[in-house]
Amino acid sequence: MITSHESARVDPAGILSALAAAGAVIAFGLPAAAVLLAVAAMLFAVVSRRRLRRDPHLRGSRLALAGFLVGIGVALVEVTPALIGLVLVLVGGSPGGS
Repeated sequence: MITSHESARVDPAGILSALAAAGAVIAFGLPAAAVLLAVAAMLFAVVSRRRLRRDPHLRGSRLALAGFLVGIGVALVEVTPALIGLVLVLVGGSPGGS
């Protein structure tokens, strides 16, 4: 059993998840880059959570969770306006007639 925090390793996927989420926030004005980084953050978080369940000596669950939640938030904020616009165009039909 590990008695000190220094001897436990932090899962690299958890670190990558947090870094990708931070990159998504920084790239917020560029929708394609922000969504790509947000999806990467979510994928790294899922990989990290699986590893953390299998190996009780690994640390980094909070990093993975933070990366996942920030990734979801950035993806929703970046994608939602485009989806709303698409729905309005599809529902609205042609601008001038029947």
